[in-house]
Amino acid sequence: FRYPCADQRGAHPGVDFNNHILIGDNPDLENVRDSCFALIWDPGWYPQYWAKFFKGYLYHAGFQPKTKLLAAAGHAEFERLRWVQLALSWDKERGYCAIYNNGVQISESPFDPYINYLHEADQAGTHLYAGNTAYALGEITFYDQCLSELELDKIYHETAKQVDCGYQKKLKDMYYGENASSFGFTPGDEWEVRMELSLTRKEDLQEFYIQGRQEAPSITPEGLLIKTGTELPDFDSSAVDDLQQMYLWTEQSFEGDLYLTYEYMPLQEGGLSLLLTQASGLQGEDFMVDYPRRTTGSMSMVCWENIRNYHWEYYREVSDVPRDSATSGLIKNPWTTPYAYFRKKEKTAKKVWHRLEFLQEGERIRGSLDGVLMFDIQDSGTAGHGPVYRHGHIAIRCMLQTQMLFRNLCVMNRKPEFTVITS
Repeated sequence: FRYPCADQRGAHPGVDFNNHILIGDNPDLENVRDSCFALIWDPGWYPQYWAKFFKGYLYHAGFQPKTKLLAAAGHAEFERLRWVQLALSWDKERGYCAIYNNGVQISESPFDPYINYLHEADQAGTHLYAGNTAYALGEITFYDQCLSELELDKIYHETAKQVDCGYQKKLKDMYYGENASSFGFTPGDEWEVRMELSLTRKEDLQEFYIQGRQEAPSITPEGLLIKTGTELPDFDSSAVDDLQQMYLWTEQSFEGDLYLTYEYMPLQEGGLSLLLTQASGLQGEDFMVDYPRRTTGSMSMVCWENIRNYHWEYYREVSDVPRDSATSGLIKNPWTTPYAYFRKKEKTAKKVWHRLEFLQEGERIRGSLDGVLMFDIQDSGTAGHGPVYRHGHIAIRCMLQTQMLFRNLCVMNRKPEFTVITS
């Protein structure tokens, strides 16, 4: 198990076992940290495929902007027995790089809205090394110029022995946001409103437990304003008490099929907001009732502790995501199982209201933003990553450097097909 803070906690190099260096400048192709250049695939949650031009590791780059160059893809699965043409472009003068799959750009170096600098590259070694029992490696070609997206797409179509149009469509749908499906849902009589708040009244905050930064939420005439801190928590501490970030947990818990919707308005560049649903203890118990309530705003509660949940990052503008893009990802925790990813090559509009919808009907889970379907997946209780989650609390989480308004929260459960008889 690779703990996400491993680099900061001084873990031994063995935590790199999940990484597959496709090509790099270190003869030890399991040693990510000591490679000054590496193109890496990782079957974990994030990042799954990335290129780095510096000695060290990636984690917490989202809140610790590096002056060094990297490009990280949030989701990049490679299918068994399928040849893919991978490409990496590097413009040294601009401090820019991008990674491609079959001529489709799946990520590029990020832009930090708070710091204006060129991303630098450490001096790499004199040799490159490649090879792994997990994959077959074909032709490697080097160019003495930074090829564009159009040029790399042309090279792929001219050199590929066979182009799978269905696979190319899948790539472009995921990473370019093409052929996006619309989403429309109207709850019928079998759905019951369990919570409905305008989030414009002071008493609305009484419906929530604030975990982490206590002063982050406030009620305004426009809606609930959440403003998180900008100071980095102490990631080196073994007992992180992060009071810069926050969770807004519903006091109510909800059971069964779930439909929720709310509107949100980002007020500035940068930040990250996510939604947690069906959150409970590992045995399905109510962690907010059965145990002392937590006070830290640390991210570790989402993914790496004893709270199971569906975790949807729907607004992501941190310093390790592609520039001028809007990305969305659904993860199942605490297995950190990536379920869905979607990238639009345009940023989320600021100071404009957007609408989020989350719908779970049995094992089917869907999510949409502004009526555009972000994911439509089937969960399973027999796939090795826990049961289908059916009950628990809901949280809106805002991470560092986030300013966002929220309004018109509505949570519904489908009425059960049985009646509870009490004596």
